[in-house]
Amino acid sequence: MFRGWYEHSVNSKGRVSIPAAFRDALSARAEDRVIVTVNVAARSLVVYPLSMWTEFEERLRQAPQFDEKVQRFRRIYVAGAMECPIDKLGRMVLPARLREQVGIAGEAVFSGDIEKFQIWAKVEWERVREADLENVEDV
Repeated sequence: MFRGWYEHSVNSKGRVSIPAAFRDALSARAEDRVIVTVNVAARSLVVYPLSMWTEFEERLRQAPQFDEKVQRFRRIYVAGAMECPIDKLGRMVLPARLREQVGIAGEAVFSGDIEKFQIWAKVEWERVREADLENVEDV
């Protein structure tokens, strides 16, 4: 389970340390690779343990392949997905193309999302979190 939020620096090559709590959750599943893609609903990255992504793809295979919405979703979410290995120090490299799409440079925020986690540009996380807190009664 991925819960909580953590700030980490991203170096110029896109390398970032995964928060210890998230590394522990990945280790418990014997995961050394993740799938990273762009969040279609927000300006962030979504990170799936490889096994969870595989399950997600199986469910997606069951969707009507000729449905235009399904095709559009696949082009955005699946075609944009990239596999990222986790090194022995618990770091990963966020591909430049994905970082650029969501504006991650310098500081990033990791936020838990139960079976997966998200990575945000710090400024965007602060903006979204502030908006969420202002509208907490809608939740």
